[in-house]
Amino acid sequence: MMYYGMPLSLVNLNSNLYISVALNVVAELLSTFIVFFLAYVITRWISKVGLTALTGSFSLACIAMRGGGWSEIVLELVDFFGACTMFNTLMIYIVELFPTCVRNLATVVVRQAVMLSGLASPAW
Repeated sequence: MMYYGMPLSLVNLNSNLYISVALNVVAELLSTFIVFFLAYVITRWISKVGLTALTGSFSLACIAMRGGGWSEIVLELVDFFGACTMFNTLMIYIVELFPTCVRNLATVVVRQAVMLSGLASPAW
């Protein structure tokens, strides 16, 4: 829900919508590049737990910072960066969890669950 919910609620921030979307794109591209180097630095468990804690804490800080201007945008960017990195890491590690005969089906089911959570995420 975080991966799709944060970009959909950018209209609620007190900033220019186009600048916020452009900064989200930069954060998503940066998280894609970081994922390739993340596996060499820390273990899977630490990366997943750490990114989940980072995303959760910064999303709670975003809620508490309503109307904060640019500080709220920075919190949202760190939150979105953590969600993107966690999503990309999950999609890479899901391939290793299942045997070859069911790997394609498992990947499709996980991707479908992500899409359904994006459909259910609030856009207000």
